[in-house]
Amino acid sequence: MVNHMGQLREIPRDSQLHLGAGDELIIRAPTWGLRSYLAVRHGIKVDPVLGSASTDTLARLGPQPLAARDRLELGHEEVEHPPIDHAAHRRPNGPLRAIAGPRFDWFTAKAASLLVTSSWIVTPASDRIGLRLSGPALERRDPGRELPTEPMETGAIQVPHDGQPVVLGPDRPTTGGYSVIAVIIDADRDRLAQVQPGDVIEIRLIELPDTR
Repeated sequence: MVNHMGQLREIPRDSQLHLGAGDELIIRAPTWGLRSYLAVRHGIKVDPVLGSASTDTLARLGPQPLAARDRLELGHEEVEHPPIDHAAHRRPNGPLRAIAGPRFDWFTAKAASLLVTSSWIVTPASDRIGLRLSGPALERRDPGRELPTEPMETGAIQVPHDGQPVVLGPDRPTTGGYSVIAVIIDADRDRLAQVQPGDVIEIRLIELPDTR
């Protein structure tokens, strides 16, 4: 919605918008999902850290996270005018697709089956670091076996000692010591950003490890 000289005007989502001096853009709660996205031509002027303008909430790198009443300065990057005036959007649905993780064989056959046949509830403890899921515990073949620290990937499904999976998000740790049973494929990772606490998700494996 745009407030132009006291007149409110509804603007469809997923569309291009031109604002004039003094106009006010009002973004209401999304009609579905958790987040709305606003792209600004020329970008936002911030001081990059290590070449990035993003904020890493776990490592505390980058600009300060936005807070109420913050003011942002527009950037001056020269970009072409978008060739479209409406971005068609289709609400994604269905199970999240995944491939077997590097420690898939550390888990019992029952755990592998539960991963892809269970409905997982997203808990309120979820954030940009990871989605914490609630469901049946995924058991390892050897619970006492230790795993050295290894690199982590966005979409990796870690399983802590309690057996409750955690799907790592964009602010994931760079390394970790929990077993990764599977990894959400890149094409489905954006869907994780719209998942809300209390939502139910399902996972399907589209590729199993080569056991030859």
